[in-house]
Amino acid sequence: MACLVLILFFVNCGSCMFRSVLIGVLGFILSGMLLGFAGWLFFNFSGERELLQALHAGTISKEEFAEAFFDGAVRKSLVTEILALPLVAIITGGFIGLLARERVWLPTLVGIFPVLFFVLEISVKGMVLSAIYSLLAIAFATVTYRWRLTKFTDSGESAT
Repeated sequence: MACLVLILFFVNCGSCMFRSVLIGVLGFILSGMLLGFAGWLFFNFSGERELLQALHAGTISKEEFAEAFFDGAVRKSLVTEILALPLVAIITGGFIGLLARERVWLPTLVGIFPVLFFVLEISVKGMVLSAIYSLLAIAFATVTYRWRLTKFTDSGESAT
């Protein structure tokens, strides 16, 4: 990822499509890494590790394990939909908004594809969540992009 960021800073072409594609790929990598980190956090701090150790040690039965695991899965699903995925969309959108030169919506959609793939189901709920996360990331990328433009324009420096 660091190599791609270095390439991005050395590529200096006006409205180069390569730069937009590279920003989208960087956002894709970032959102995938953030999703992996969120999964690691949930696994380590949700009690699943202790539950698996208790099952392997024989202190709980398979039925107790299944009941506790599915109760935790429902809680984890709600926390993921309400907290983790919107945060990943906001962070990725902000990252892309800081790097983009124009048209932030296309690299943002490419960048948050792992989030969309994670929630996109063949159901109304999955499609609604995908639309909400897409709009959230695009809105945050646009706000960040415009903030960056006004900040550098006011100080007299070049924003791009």
